[in-house]
Amino acid sequence: MAAQMGGTIVAGVFLGQWLDGYFETEKAVYTGICALLFTVAAMYFVLKDFIVKKD
Repeated sequence: MAAQMGGTIVAGVFLGQWLDGYFETEKAVYTGICALLFTVAAMYFVLKDFIVKKD
């Protein structure tokens, strides 16, 4: 589970770096945005795995 969370965040950082290079931004705007969004997504998936739904 930790590897999944770490991998998701790292994927977000790499995507953000690629977008910053593609759009030639002066600051790492897309890296910050993607890292934040992918961190929230990783937290959602980890918490979703912890919550057990009762049928």
